[in-house]
Amino acid sequence: MWVKVPTYLLLVFPTYQISLMIFGTLLGQFKFFWKKEKAMLKFFAKLFRKK
Repeated sequence: MWVKVPTYLLLVFPTYQISLMIFGTLLGQFKFFWKKEKAMLKFFAKLFRKK
């Protein structure tokens, strides 16, 4: 488990996000996926922001 979780976070998650943007662009839905991507990045930024 200590290997799988960091591997997922460092490799699989970013690859998935990039794939979404590529396929969204190819299918003509870049604006929709970009809006979702920005919302997800803001969510993760809140999690890691120091209080």
